[in-house]
Amino acid sequence: MGAKKQTIGYHYLMTLLLGLCRGPINEIREIMVGGKTALGGNLCSPTPGTINVPNLFGGEEKEGGIQGAYRIYMGQPDQVLDDAAVVVVSGSGPVGAAKLRDLRTIAEDQVSMLRGIVTFHFNGLISSMNPYPKEWAFRVRRTTAGWQGGVPWYQAKATIWMGDGRIMAMNPAHILYQLLTDPTWGAGEDPAEINIESFIAAANTLCEEGFGLCMKWERKDDVDKYIKTVLDHIGAALFQDRESGLYTLKLIRGDYDIEDLPLFTPDSGLMEIVEDDSEAVADAINEVIATGTNPLDKGNDIQVRVQNIAAMQATGGRVSSPVAYPGIPTAELLLRVAERDLKAASLGLKRFTVKLDRRAWRVYPAMPFRIAHPKRGIGEIVVRVGDIVDQSDMSDGFIQCKVIEDVFSMPVTSFVPPVDSEWEGPSFIALPATEERLLEVSYRDIYVQRGAAEADAFLDTDALIGQLAAAGNVSNREYDLWSAVDPNPLVQQTTGFFTDYGFLVDALGPYDTVMELTGLTAGFDPTAVIGQAILIGDEIVGVVDWDSMTGEYEIARGAADTIPQSHDAGDRAWTIDDDITSDGAVYQSGETVNTKVLSRTSSDILGLDEAALQTIDLVGRQARPYPPADLRIDGDLVLTAGGEHNEPVFTWAHRDRIIQADALLDTQEASVGPEAGTTYTFRIYDLDDNLLGTHDGIVGDTWTYDLALQAADSAAYSIRVEVESERDDLASYQKYNFNVTLDGGYGLGYGLNYGGAS
Repeated sequence: MGAKKQTIGYHYLMTLLLGLCRGPINEIREIMVGGKTALGGNLCSPTPGTINVPNLFGGEEKEGGIQGAYRIYMGQPDQVLDDAAVVVVSGSGPVGAAKLRDLRTIAEDQVSMLRGIVTFHFNGLISSMNPYPKEWAFRVRRTTAGWQGGVPWYQAKATIWMGDGRIMAMNPAHILYQLLTDPTWGAGEDPAEINIESFIAAANTLCEEGFGLCMKWERKDDVDKYIKTVLDHIGAALFQDRESGLYTLKLIRGDYDIEDLPLFTPDSGLMEIVEDDSEAVADAINEVIATGTNPLDKGNDIQVRVQNIAAMQATGGRVSSPVAYPGIPTAELLLRVAERDLKAASLGLKRFTVKLDRRAWRVYPAMPFRIAHPKRGIGEIVVRVGDIVDQSDMSDGFIQCKVIEDVFSMPVTSFVPPVDSEWEGPSFIALPATEERLLEVSYRDIYVQRGAAEADAFLDTDALIGQLAAAGNVSNREYDLWSAVDPNPLVQQTTGFFTDYGFLVDALGPYDTVMELTGLTAGFDPTAVIGQAILIGDEIVGVVDWDSMTGEYEIARGAADTIPQSHDAGDRAWTIDDDITSDGAVYQSGETVNTKVLSRTSSDILGLDEAALQTIDLVGRQARPYPPADLRIDGDLVLTAGGEHNEPVFTWAHRDRIIQADALLDTQEASVGPEAGTTYTFRIYDLDDNLLGTHDGIVGDTWTYDLALQAADSAAYSIRVEVESERDDLASYQKYNFNVTLDGGYGLGYGLNYGGAS
């Protein structure tokens, strides 16, 4: 009786309805679950879609994955919830199809149309073995969507593409404009109260600087606080102009001509310097550590560090200032902003509180102007207004403001650009194998893997398969092998390791015994493969030795049940003794077997639908006699011989799969065997592949194709010859195939000698 099935865990399926943010938005760019990407792309349609990564958390052997159907509602003002729908998800995994139910039915009509809210609706697998759902996270984009009336202000400059075009950032001027004017969630100011020219100028400058922001606003922060955060990022001031009363945006940049700035002296409007508290050099900041946020890396921090080396040497120490700019999405921009802050913090800037008379009535926050006070030892310097702290009535006639020496221009590029590391961390996504070879294994393969007793116990009709596969990347170290006799469905059989390999540097002729390899995988050890088999094309070669000085391998050609062959530079050389995977099944000659390789990482398994199908027709290779070795014609190796032959004499060396066991003999080594009952067969063809004669049952190691046999075959001047060995009606797995020129041939040769030719 068979063992009873045992339940070791469960798949957990759930319907999710997640409110993401206020809508509408432009798109959802990425869906992450448990810190792993479940789906990416331009997701913005209510049309049902599928998430099909059932192995995202390791598959059934670990914590499953995500597999099911979803809908996205973008929060449009005229949004209508859709009816129920059944969606085909996958042909494999726990969820073949998923039903997205009508949300109104689920809530018994106690739900709105979810207008103004970006909503995600999902039904399907959320985990396996573990009943606790993992955290879901979404990367969203919004620059031109979600504006009052559906039309964004100054749309041409609303979006700033950053990070080589991968990051869709919003122009900070547009953020501030919407914060001020949106009547639903912003300050609700009338657009007529905005100094449009100042906002357009700022938007243009920020666009030229590539200064976009990616940041979220949570309602726990009030509008004023969020506006200040944006201004701190970009270095700007927002104020109501005293002359026009309009909200005005002014970037703090070095965009002025000094001679054009107003000059205030004791004789021209400077009434008093109330305070002069220049920073002490010892207290000046000489290092800024700035932190931003990388939206392409699951919101992880970006950090840069800039230093004023001269200031460090002057003070004999390091005075650091950490600053956070969560809206800055690239290291390049973050470095520019950090240098801006360091310049302002490390120079011992002069700070003043000044009183100016009414001639300064046009002074506004962030405005630069000049002051000079010779009696105080202050030459002409440029200062910038930080804050206007007191405005008297007309009778007093003064304006008091705080100013600071101006060094706040934003650098166009950073002095030391961020260096992108060429190293990339390993991807833990299961990738398809870059190349696969499905083989029928030889007697030697079975002997090496299972030993002599099992190798000799197989019947002549038995056949076994072996799988070779090249890993998609370094984290794909093993794979699940699925196999079945065609047309049965594939079944998971075993787990194997990816095969190590290298590539031929130079082409190999059939009898070359030295090769050089390049592009070796990490597990390819040149010393460890000495004495082992390597598969190049359809030829097995044995590694005799390796020269560490030249990098050359001495090899034995035409080993085991193969014959020597030519190979091109760049051909792959597989190590097969350790890295050939068997599914453990014994098949029969004549059957067709299908396989798939499902790559595995520590946290992912390739989907069955993503793996390539491999197919092989089995011939009982393991039982077939080895072909003859060292085959020669009139003393010359047949695959490189030339010239004309009158009555060619063929010689060869015997091979014996049983006696040789795991030995890898070169084709030119002396005879071994032959295996009992082995004979040899020569077939003669013309160059149009017409069979002229078969000469079989040959024993020994010599055969002559004399004139009588040539006449009986009507052999032409040029013929093609096939040579193989046979035992018990089984032909060798491989056979020789070469052309021979006969100077005594009956057909074309006779006509040339006696009839003439033109």
